[in-house]
Amino acid sequence: MKKVLIVGAGSAIAEHYARLEAAAGSSLVLVGRSAVRLQAISDDVRVRGAGGVAMFTLDVNDIEHHEAVLDAAWAWLGDVDVVLLAHG
Repeated sequence: MKKVLIVGAGSAIAEHYARLEAAAGSSLVLVGRSAVRLQAISDDVRVRGAGGVAMFTLDVNDIEHHEAVLDAAWAWLGDVDVVLLAHG
């Protein structure tokens, strides 16, 4: 089981990748701007078999909050096997 951090999780490519990882039982941290969108993706990947899911909202243009969100993601996952940057 992989531990996956997805930044820009609301993008179509990131959502598809999250579904693939969920089907494999991976634990996912979803990071994106829209809490509503993240919640919908989170609910979907849980049903598809994700080992666990956490979500954090972040606008990547808000540099002051990068460290806190990444620290929280690492703390939740323990360590990270895959990082997907799909923001923008």
